[in-house]
Amino acid sequence: MNFESNITQLETIIDELEKGSQTLDEIVAKYKQGMDLACACTNMLKDAEQEIRIFEDGKMQAYQGREAIGN
Repeated sequence: MNFESNITQLETIIDELEKGSQTLDEIVAKYKQGMDLACACTNMLKDAEQEIRIFEDGKMQAYQGREAIGN
């Protein structure tokens, strides 16, 4: 999934949780799903930030992801 899709799905989960009509098990499952999406979004933002930093630093190398860069 892409960042925008994850954010849209996360917003839907938040709306559902705010309604408060779910069982405890459903709330926990939605919470876990939301946390997974939030983590995925955070990682996507970190990747984008690192890619921009590489460009800003004038490094002309292929972007390999956070693991290859050491983050």
